[in-house]
Amino acid sequence: MKLQLIRHATIIVTIKGLNILVDPMLCKKGEQKPIMKLTDFRRNPTIGLPFNMDVLKNLLDNIDAVFVTHMHRDHFDDMAAKIISKEKPIFCQIGDEIKLKNNGFKKVYPINESTSWNGIDIIRTNGCHGEKMEKVLGKVSGFVFKTQGEPSLYIAGDTIYYEDIDKVMINNRPDIIVVNSGAASLMFGGPITMTSKHIKQLCTNYKFTKIVAIHMEAFNHCKLTRKQLTKYLEKNNLLNNVEIPEDGEIMHF
Repeated sequence: MKLQLIRHATIIVTIKGLNILVDPMLCKKGEQKPIMKLTDFRRNPTIGLPFNMDVLKNLLDNIDAVFVTHMHRDHFDDMAAKIISKEKPIFCQIGDEIKLKNNGFKKVYPINESTSWNGIDIIRTNGCHGEKMEKVLGKVSGFVFKTQGEPSLYIAGDTIYYEDIDKVMINNRPDIIVVNSGAASLMFGGPITMTSKHIKQLCTNYKFTKIVAIHMEAFNHCKLTRKQLTKYLEKNNLLNNVEIPEDGEIMHF
């Protein structure tokens, strides 16, 4: 299995020889408005892509499917809707298929609980995008990927650490979990993605799983940086449990 972090929550998973694009935010630096009423007023994304558009288009040409955990603009943006082929199969949570079809995509497959695609078993999981925040932020999902001869992978999506994460971990025992970190927050309430303490809990409770922490330093509501997370994990002797990739970095498992 191979994982490449593009930027923020956008990754390419190579499993069973197939390339899966997850949560594509593909616009250039500063093309989106900031999330308002925060102390950081930078436009989003706050950083550019790690390569030029020719390289990006080449990557997209080799994508076999797209998975979207939810339709927030930092997980599926106007540029993704514009440049991803409308013939690519796209998997999403129930309800988001309407928006994707309205964007012209012809092969949209909402997943309620589970499905199978090209020999890969896929389980949709729940997420908690901040305590008591579902009415504000809407439903979010994650996905577990399983296939013979490859590590099992759990992409948790935009969620804090809560009881449903434990259910997925216990029931599926994934070899790898990709977590959206950054301790993102709005002008009210607590964090809406994982914090350093959440990642520490995962490390402590699930030593059998390699953690990949992404979703940092690219959107103005993300407060936790790679450097801060690295320092925290070093202090708690947990850095060996966690990969913190740079944008564009490829990891092999």
